[in-house]
Amino acid sequence: MKIISQCHDGRVDVNAVPLFEVKARSAMNKLVVIVICVAMPLMVFAGDNGYKVTYDGGSIPDAKAGNGMKLFIESNQVRLVGD
Repeated sequence: MKIISQCHDGRVDVNAVPLFEVKARSAMNKLVVIVICVAMPLMVFAGDNGYKVTYDGGSIPDAKAGNGMKLFIESNQVRLVGD
């Protein structure tokens, strides 16, 4: 949408954007930033941070060789959880 407006020095500006469009864009940009700031941490929690492994047998009494399991490596422990 083009609006013809006159600048303070007398020139005519053909490409002027109405103030309500500038405010609407600014509000839209703020909304997009807020949505991204909220969505990013939620995606981190929703992600699966384990590894799929196949147990080959050993010292876990309730697990049989060939069972699918998940391996979770954390800062203070390593967990092997059955699917």
